[in-house]
Amino acid sequence: MRYLSRETISTYKGNVLPLRLLGGEDYNTDKIRWSTDNKTVVQISEYSKNYRYGGEFTNGVLLTFLEVGEAVVTAKYGRKTYTCKIEVREMRRASSSDKLRYFVGDMHDHTWNKHKLSEFSQRDPELYPANHYMKKMKDDGRMDFGAVSDHSGVLNARDFFRGYADAEGFEESVVFFPGSEGQVTIREEDRYGLVRMHGGEVLTFNADLAFTTGSWDQFFALLKNSPFAFCGYPHPQIIGFSVKGVWDFRHRENNSPRFKNLFRFVEMGDGSSRSSNVINEYIYSVALDEGFHLSPTCSGDGHGPGHWGYDKFPGKTVIMAQEKSREAFHDAILSNRMYATSSGNVKLFYTVNGKAAPVTLENEGEYRFHVELGYFRMNEPDTHIKKCKVITDRGITLLELENMGDIFDFTLTAPDSHYFYLCLMDEESRKTWSCPVWTGKPFEKKKEKKLTPLSKEGITVYDRVSEKQIPELINDEAMTPWNSENGTADLIFDLGKKTEFCAVSHYPFWINRVADTEKNHEDAVLKRYPSKYRISVSDDNANYTPIASGHFRIFGWEETVRFGKQNARYLRLEILSSVGKEWGRAQTADATLTLAEITLWK
Repeated sequence: MRYLSRETISTYKGNVLPLRLLGGEDYNTDKIRWSTDNKTVVQISEYSKNYRYGGEFTNGVLLTFLEVGEAVVTAKYGRKTYTCKIEVREMRRASSSDKLRYFVGDMHDHTWNKHKLSEFSQRDPELYPANHYMKKMKDDGRMDFGAVSDHSGVLNARDFFRGYADAEGFEESVVFFPGSEGQVTIREEDRYGLVRMHGGEVLTFNADLAFTTGSWDQFFALLKNSPFAFCGYPHPQIIGFSVKGVWDFRHRENNSPRFKNLFRFVEMGDGSSRSSNVINEYIYSVALDEGFHLSPTCSGDGHGPGHWGYDKFPGKTVIMAQEKSREAFHDAILSNRMYATSSGNVKLFYTVNGKAAPVTLENEGEYRFHVELGYFRMNEPDTHIKKCKVITDRGITLLELENMGDIFDFTLTAPDSHYFYLCLMDEESRKTWSCPVWTGKPFEKKKEKKLTPLSKEGITVYDRVSEKQIPELINDEAMTPWNSENGTADLIFDLGKKTEFCAVSHYPFWINRVADTEKNHEDAVLKRYPSKYRISVSDDNANYTPIASGHFRIFGWEETVRFGKQNARYLRLEILSSVGKEWGRAQTADATLTLAEITLWK
């Protein structure tokens, strides 16, 4: 006996749900025909043909609810007709000022650890379908939400659809977001002749297919039938198995409204002490600098049963919502009411000028912060917060407090800031990153002058600490890095005579994960990237005038610091800390420093 998995659906605009005709063969490719009497209200996505990796079938479809209204979806099989009545309303929206609860979960997991289609498709169907993952999370009982995000390159139509189908029936215990992890891989040759990757891996939810592309235009074209899709950056600067080097999302170039509206969160890591986590957090401020409205997350990136669950990784994502439901969590994600805690134990609430975060203020210049801290597990005092940093534009720390207590207030003046977020640390330097507050100051995309590199002929550079010249930094060769055992550097560039220049760039050491692990593996290199810097100029190499300071935050491409036209003979570049030292964890506190190439620009 055949029957529809649902005979009525009452839901909200923007949701995506499966509908199946059950009671016959599981996957029938040519007998069931689907239709709707109102395409304005509901869109039907079928899987009967042309899916990238096969697995076609007709007994299930995805419904995207486009507008408020009513519709009927019909499935015809032979002479029989089956109908489902649809009623769509507006999404119920909460606000940060409403009474909200804290929900803990994970926005990035996989059903198996295989990255090849041929291997993934041969997994045991009783052990590795999405519902095995969902059942394990339900039985664990400590997660409120999870995500099914298998790699798009291994998903056929059946496996992608199965994530949606299996999620039905679990919502009362755990809310699941089915989707996929795809890649936008744009190979570009840089000015040193090395091929680097513009783009990265992308988590996509609320979409009707999984995909991997070679351009952002293709990416958006594939999303044309998924108007309510939302995305996140998983491990945004980590090295992927298919990637030589570090991802680079180019937020300055890719900051169109459609791009910004699509991306809702950025992953800070899994909360563990792995060195691969050390550079991901920098992308949070990089994206906020370009006007993206993102929230931070911590996720497990588990690959199979041995890597799933609350205890498998310490970091957690916290969603602030009125209730445990897909609709309430979906609203929270779109509204930035989520944050990341690497200990998985911090409850955070804060207001600015009396308004609860996240919020956009009215560009008032002076900002009064009120912070309240709590904990999911009070019996873990080592995870209780001891420090608080206020981060603003360009990743700069405006204020740092210590030993504040669980409720504290402070005021700061920041007339030029576009946003703030809090970075809180416990006694082990485990971090909690808050959702943002925007000041209301408008983001203006600056039209920047095209730069020309200064010739390095005649330039010498030496390190004031070791008192040695460092030709490796100016030989136009990215594969001959210089290492500072102190984890800092005080570099003097002698241009030979007074010269006009307006910028300095740092080119990171090029990492190839396939190469020998001692020199190039992420654990050996990522923590050694430069972080905090200060730049000064002089005519006599004695009296220096500071002209710029900040953090290097991009390690997949050359990062340029612009500071306006200067006319000087000497430039002093102080690298005040490495990424490992800034991370603050004991495992990387002794990190040395690696620099590949420094260029001055005019």
